[in-house]
Amino acid sequence: MVWMGVLKKIGKALIAVVIVSVLVVSFSVCIGAGTTTKTVTTTTSTTTEYQVTSYTPIAKDGAVYLKVTVKGEPRSLELLLSNPEGNTVGKDFIPEEDLVDGVESVELQMADYGTTPEAGTYTLYIFDFITDEFIYSKNITFEGGAKISIKNADFETTYFFW
Repeated sequence: MVWMGVLKKIGKALIAVVIVSVLVVSFSVCIGAGTTTKTVTTTTSTTTEYQVTSYTPIAKDGAVYLKVTVKGEPRSLELLLSNPEGNTVGKDFIPEEDLVDGVESVELQMADYGTTPEAGTYTLYIFDFITDEFIYSKNITFEGGAKISIKNADFETTYFFW
């Protein structure tokens, strides 16, 4: 009987690894890198011991993401980000083993590839991945347009001699 519980946990961990791998592959487009800076105000709503300790918009691989750091007990979590119109624009997953130290960061897409995210209030939702139980929400307001600064640019050239 004990082995059945162990096999279930291994199966869930394997599913989590596959899901994270698919997400990583789907978001890697390799166009350029940079960071964005915006004015941010927030309103917080908490129902459990989980909290978002930081969030920062970043430009990466031709898209804009919200880098979110979550603090809380080990548990498999699903994070959703909705834009000011209420549409889900970003999703990510934190496996239980990544929260063993109590802190984990993920990047949620804020807009389609090559577009600027809308100004307004975005809502971050956190759910238990296994039970779909609502855990936490946070409203994050971005005012004004994007201000992008390029921190690093690398150019690679190749010469072919025939």
